[in-house]
Parts: sequence; structure tokens; C-alpha cells
Amino acid sequence: HELQPAAHEKALKADDLIQDADVHEDLKKAFSCLREPQKGKYLSKVDKEIILQGTFHSQKKFDCLEEYVKKGKEYLEEYANNLIKEVRKHLAEEKNEFEDVDEDDNIIAFIRYKVRAIIGSQMASLEI
Repeated sequence: HELQPAAHEKALKADDLIQDADVHEDLKKAFSCLREPQKGKYLSKVDKEIILQGTFHSQKKFDCLEEYVKKGKEYLEEYANNLIKEVRKHLAEEKNEFEDVDEDDNIIAFIRYKVRAIIGSQMASLEI
């Protein structure tokens, strides 16, 4: 989802109205979450494409997937984690705006998901 500044501004105005109204406390609590800062940044379509292409590009820095599959699950997991770090670094280098991404960020979650999906798809096509 792309950031919608106008919609967010209207949601904050609605929160102001609810907080000042004579309504149930649970409703006030529900609306107050609109004021909590979002964790992480939003990913644009370009960011997602950089992550996708960055995954394939970063794989070239490691042994082929077949080698990790032959070594076992532990090595495959290590490969996936290293690839995730490499893709995250690739995104930061390409965009110059993702240096402060932490492990709980939605960006890392997306990278993890994409990398693991690509590895899973590639493993399914292996003839080992």
C-alpha cells in the first residue's frame, strides 16, 4: 500500500473529533492508534523491483543454490539469511534512503518474504 497523506490527515481529524466527543473509552482508544508512528517506510513499486532484481543479482555472490541444498537445511538457512542481508544492502545502495532499517521493519519483512519465495521456487525446479 502506498502512503496516502490526504487520507491520513483526514483520519487524524476524525481522531480529534472522537477524542473530544462524549463516546465510549474503547472507541477513543481505537482511534488513538492512528496517532502512533508507523514503523518503517513504505515500499514503492520501484523499491519492490529493486528488491526482486537485487535478489537475483546478490545470488551471484554466493555458490549456486544446489550446493547449499546438498549440504543440508542448516546451510540452506544460512544462505537465505546471508542473501537477505545482501539484498537489504543492495536496496540501501540503490536508493540511499534505507540505511536505518532494523530487523522488525516492514522492509526487512518484505525482503525476507521475497528471498525465501525465490529460493523456494528455485528449489522446486531443481532436479536433485
